[in-house]
Amino acid sequence: MTAVKKNLNKLLILSVLLIPILLVTGPFLPDLLLSISVLIFLFLIIGEKELNIFKNYFFYFSLFFLLVIILNSIYSENLKSIISSIGFFRFLIFNLMIVFVLNYLNIDFRFKLFQILIVTYCYLFLEFFSQVFFGKTLIQDVVHNSTRLVLSSFHYEEVFSSYIVRIYPLFVGLYYIFKEKISKL
Repeated sequence: MTAVKKNLNKLLILSVLLIPILLVTGPFLPDLLLSISVLIFLFLIIGEKELNIFKNYFFYFSLFFLLVIILNSIYSENLKSIISSIGFFRFLIFNLMIVFVLNYLNIDFRFKLFQILIVTYCYLFLEFFSQVFFGKTLIQDVVHNSTRLVLSSFHYEEVFSSYIVRIYPLFVGLYYIFKEKISKL
């Protein structure tokens, strides 16, 4: 394994692990990192000629589903819809990238992801209590929020409850996988 490939593998793992943290900041940074990591993944796969990852039923079903979405967008004659439906290919490639990271790279990805989710949840709950009890975010911005929704420290986006609800099933699943390992710690 060349040094470039090792560094790209590390960068790929790091970028996938950073996505849950960056979801707290809003949609731009996670989408940017997702796009960059998909490009790195495609470079690794095509460079190593490991195209067998594309030969499975999940890929074929997802590809069929995406083609149906794109055809539906074409028939709607809405240019914005067509462009946004083509963008869904990055999520298909992202799912394959996760399979690649889990199956082909020798790391304990799931446990690292669980640790990152714990740190992110702790941050979000500290942010929540800071705003409720002190009226300030953790970076000391005063909260001027008449709706009483908990805001993120970044750009006043209301992402707290959305993040908790969407990531909670993954967090609970990982907790039950590592229940014994956590009790030993």
